[in-house]
Amino acid sequence: MPFGNSTRNIPPHFYALSFLCAIIFALSVSYTESKVPSGNSHAKKNKQILLFSLPFLLLFCCVLYTFTSGRYDAYKLQKLETSLLQDSYCEDTLSLHFALSQPEKWKLSEEHAALPVYSAKDYAESSKLLKQQLNDCLHIHSNLLPKESALRFRLLKEHLSENEAALNFPYYYEPLSPSSGAQSQLPVLLAEYAFRDKEDVEHYLSILEQTGDYFDGLIEYEKQKAEAGLFMSDESAAEVIEQCTSIPDCAKLSDNSHFLCQTFAERLDQLVKRGIITETEYEQYIAENNRILTTIVAPAYERLADALFLLSGNQPEIKGLAALPNGKEYYRYLVARSTGSSKSIPELKIVLTKRLQEDFHALAALSASNQELLSDQAALSALSSQTTALLPQAPEEMLSDLKQQMKADFPALSADGSPLADTYIRCQIKSVSDSLEDYVSPAYYFTPPADNIRDNTIYINHSQTPQGLKLYTTLAHEGYPGHLYQSVFFQLNEEPDLPPVRTLYDYGGYVEGWALYVEMLSYDYARTTLIHAGSDASATDFSCTLERLDRDMQLCLYSLLDISIHYDGASLEQIQKLLAQFGLSPETSASIYRYIADEPANYLKYFVGYLEILEAKEYAKEIWGDRYSDKLFHTFFLESGPCSFELLRELITEYDVSTP
Repeated sequence: MPFGNSTRNIPPHFYALSFLCAIIFALSVSYTESKVPSGNSHAKKNKQILLFSLPFLLLFCCVLYTFTSGRYDAYKLQKLETSLLQDSYCEDTLSLHFALSQPEKWKLSEEHAALPVYSAKDYAESSKLLKQQLNDCLHIHSNLLPKESALRFRLLKEHLSENEAALNFPYYYEPLSPSSGAQSQLPVLLAEYAFRDKEDVEHYLSILEQTGDYFDGLIEYEKQKAEAGLFMSDESAAEVIEQCTSIPDCAKLSDNSHFLCQTFAERLDQLVKRGIITETEYEQYIAENNRILTTIVAPAYERLADALFLLSGNQPEIKGLAALPNGKEYYRYLVARSTGSSKSIPELKIVLTKRLQEDFHALAALSASNQELLSDQAALSALSSQTTALLPQAPEEMLSDLKQQMKADFPALSADGSPLADTYIRCQIKSVSDSLEDYVSPAYYFTPPADNIRDNTIYINHSQTPQGLKLYTTLAHEGYPGHLYQSVFFQLNEEPDLPPVRTLYDYGGYVEGWALYVEMLSYDYARTTLIHAGSDASATDFSCTLERLDRDMQLCLYSLLDISIHYDGASLEQIQKLLAQFGLSPETSASIYRYIADEPANYLKYFVGYLEILEAKEYAKEIWGDRYSDKLFHTFFLESGPCSFELLRELITEYDVSTP
């Protein structure tokens, strides 16, 4: 529903102003009559003038009110956004450090470093604060805000409303998921914690020293989950316990070969070279880091593992959310929040089933027209090897090729179209540490601080991302025109003097949907590169189309399985029976089931987001008519920034396509 069309949005002081005008008018009339003798023609004339001027007086007051009140409401919005920033980051230095490089601009102090330690008391206080922030929104009149401010207000209110809805499910969130839990994510964040100055080193060591308190808070939360009957399965707990044993790796800590030792030393080296710290300080920091890792961090992991072991035993079988009390209700909330889609679960099932059927028919047609090649395993193997050999070999070369290929379809990073931004932005490709390869994604992009977007990092998990077409499309997903390009483009076009409150918002469907959308486009880019390098056009078309369809079908199928497990309550045996029709072994099917059960709505975030973008694209074609182009749609999408797809459709109808 559009904002600002209800009379209840008219501020109370508007009526007060109107009443004041009436009083002024009445006093003016009374004063005129008292000063001029009765029957005097001048009195009648003055009275007529006053009566005639009253509408203009009211009109002037309304115009003045609208102008000043709109500014005042914009001020209140900015004040609320700044307050939200401060409340969200005040006890979370780790997140703040990654979000902003100059937090002092928004009165966000890093005087004392802190990790967000969970406690029931703090949770209650946060819930109370959230309700107060929502109440503050009622005092902002969106119909008086400028267009851009009205959009920011809507996003703020959506964010707060979603967080309020989460209060209905206090123990359903799992912070220690085997695939993406704090036990494996915290070391990754610590390894990427930028040392910009000496103070950052001090903060880092302080954060590291609080690992024990942070894990103790997680233990308390898990105990409360267990009391509510919502603790993880024994199988999931066993995986997390194993990670808590292997990630610290005391042997590597003792000889300083652990990645948290090595990355710390590497960052300190840069500070020494820049003259920020001395060699003596370097040695002192190294010793302190080693002390904390061995005496605080490693014991904290051990304590977490022991606590999970003691809490195990109540959930022998891993199951989906449908098996939990109110599990379906939580899943509905989670899907809506994760995807940004307004479609119901039954509607999503219809859309996904239709897509899977389309993919299946496309794959059947492709196979029918290439039966000779499909029947020749040697030719297929040779084609795969040729693809790997002809594509750029180094990840940096692949990113360079992708940047060149995308130029015709996507806008330049800089707002004025100059190449400055493209040359200014840097990206470092790193490899995932051996000790984390089993626990993290095939690849991931580190979003830089919103106010310092120059240095970007992409991690490649080489154990899960082979060289060749897979790596090429993965880099399209994470780099250009994926996450890196999307993030940098948005920040370059954001107003720097407004609170960077959108760093707090989580629109996974928009962000991950885009990355998957451009990943699918990158198969065509790979095809162009391969043919240009001398690959046979027909065989390359077949190979790239086959890989793209396989990727599409896999993610679509897993999304349907996600709904089956968490909404329909499908068991492991039912999923194994279903996947056997696709030629998957019981062991492979069990692995897929476990991952989806531990990560509800994760596949939907990617694939539903992708399908929603395709729908938005078709809607834009319908609304914009002859003005439509893929490049214009991509520009619009990137300029809009992360939001729900319902809002995105509204923005499509408002987008100015009058200029090319």
